[in-house]
Amino acid sequence: MKKYLLLILLIGIMLVMSPYILLAQEVQEKTGTQEKPEEKDYSYGRVTKVDVAKNEIVVSEYDWETNQDIAVTYSVAPDAKFENVASLKEVEPDTEVSIEYIEENGKKIVKFISIHKVEPEPKSTKDVPETPDVNLPEVE
Repeated sequence: MKKYLLLILLIGIMLVMSPYILLAQEVQEKTGTQEKPEEKDYSYGRVTKVDVAKNEIVVSEYDWETNQDIAVTYSVAPDAKFENVASLKEVEPDTEVSIEYIEENGKKIVKFISIHKVEPEPKSTKDVPETPDVNLPEVE
């Protein structure tokens, strides 16, 4: 009796799950997503050079294997997305950036770049806002 119940349970599960499996395969065939999705890598550093004509950016990054800064050249894809700037033309040297890229034929191709806005440090005490006098209770 237990064998029949187990068999009926397995058949029931197969009947319930088969439409979902078939539907997933059908959607995959229609969208053509059977290929492996692009594997994206991430990096962070300071821009040292921007070449708008070549659509390239050079970033100084810290290499953890050699324990030193290295210059890495990235090609910026035509469909790359930008954050805090509109285009590559607005990216300036000495700016901190986060980059999302893929590697294709040995080249690093930027898909997303985010510019980090850094507040300049005050150059003198005149630029530092005054703190208001606060009367704090004395601790006994």
